[in-house]
Amino acid sequence: MSGTSMTTRAWLLMLPLLAVMIAVIGWPLADTVGLSFTDAKLVGTAGNFVGIDNYVKTLTSSNFQRTLTTTTIFAVISVFAEMVLGVLAALLLNQQFYGRTVLRGLMILPWALPTVVNATLWRLIYNP
Repeated sequence: MSGTSMTTRAWLLMLPLLAVMIAVIGWPLADTVGLSFTDAKLVGTAGNFVGIDNYVKTLTSSNFQRTLTTTTIFAVISVFAEMVLGVLAALLLNQQFYGRTVLRGLMILPWALPTVVNATLWRLIYNP
């Protein structure tokens, strides 16, 4: 099989996934951007077109600048703390000590548990 036909086949095999991604990610994103140019409320009519007035109000608001600063500080501190704690936990679990296997199993539970709960719920939903 030539390289060109392999590339074409690969793209054809990816088309269903791309369609789903566009439907799940692209449509809500485009809808949100469209709504940002209106004065729509959470409940009621679709709203009237207001152009970039929403953006001008937001960017010139003192609350926005304060909120952006607070969010940035929170993000930097939380990412740094999570990285430090993650590296310390990895270094600890890499050492030889009694009960290391049990501790490793307990550490992976928060990662694995949501998948198990989700699978169980779907099994119960489809249980005749």
